[in-house]
Amino acid sequence: MLLLGLAYTLLLQALVPPGTFVNGDAGLKYLLTRQLAAGELHADLRLPGPEWAHRLWDDEQLYPIAYPSVVVREGRRYALFGVALPALSAPLFKLFGFRGLLLLPLLGCWAIWAFTLRACRDLRLGGMAGALTLGALAMASPVTLYSATF
Repeated sequence: MLLLGLAYTLLLQALVPPGTFVNGDAGLKYLLTRQLAAGELHADLRLPGPEWAHRLWDDEQLYPIAYPSVVVREGRRYALFGVALPALSAPLFKLFGFRGLLLLPLLGCWAIWAFTLRACRDLRLGGMAGALTLGALAMASPVTLYSATF
């Protein structure tokens, strides 16, 4: 079951076209990761764009991403999620490109599976119960899908 799960996650990784990500955060994790990987070490989001666009964003309040995804504090725009995942993903993104974004979630998914297997062994569940538990976690929970979509 573990090998099937590993193959499934790697297949999901392979099926994600470069530049595609879950839209639930409006692509903010990707944008912030890209910003950090480029050496712009700021916690606020600094979208590139022509000066006229920045004027529209600031003066006319037409920023392309709004609350509840982004809040404005002292003229700076901050995403409403922790900066830890983008900061940890930035070096991987710089080294491996878009696929580097997927490494931490994938490794996290595999770590959850390993801890689950360990818990099954510690609880002295039989092989079938452990396999079914891992199978349910791998194939029927959003953890596996999220690991392939950042």
